[in-house]
Amino acid sequence: MSEEKKSFILYCTWEEQIELLDMAQRGELLTALFAYENRGECYDGGDKLIMMAFRTMRVAMDDNRAKWEARAQRSRENGALGGRPKKNRAGSMGFDPKTGKPVSGYGTANGTESVFSSGSGAPKDRSDTVVLKEYMRQLREAEAQAAE
Repeated sequence: MSEEKKSFILYCTWEEQIELLDMAQRGELLTALFAYENRGECYDGGDKLIMMAFRTMRVAMDDNRAKWEARAQRSRENGALGGRPKKNRAGSMGFDPKTGKPVSGYGTANGTESVFSSGSGAPKDRSDTVVLKEYMRQLREAEAQAAE
C-alpha cells in the first residue's frame, strides 16, 4: 500500500495457525500476505482456513502499518525543522580542527598545524593575537634576564 515501506512483520505467535495448513495453503497464505501489504488486495480465495488465518494476521499488519506511518510522519516533520545547528569548533584555538576535541596548551592543535593561517604569518583570530603577544612579552623578559 505504501510505496516507501519496504518490509512487514511476521510474528512467531502465528506459527500455530500456519502449522494447521498444508504446504500449498501456506504458500497461498504467504502470497496473500504480500499482496495485501504491497497492493492492499484482500484474500478472496475459497479456502476458509486460509481466510481465517489471513484475517487474523491482517489486523496485526494494519496496526503495524499505522504505527509505521505515524512514525514516518513524525520523522518528516522533524526533518523539516532542519535539526540542531552544527557546532563550529574547527580553527579555534583549544580544539583539534580534525576531531573537534579539546586540546591543552598553545602552539599546535594536532602536532602538525600551527596557530597561524596558511603560512601568512598572521594569527588566525583575536584570541591567537593575545596569546602571541603574551608569549612574545615572556620571551623578551627571558632574553633580558639572560643578557644580565
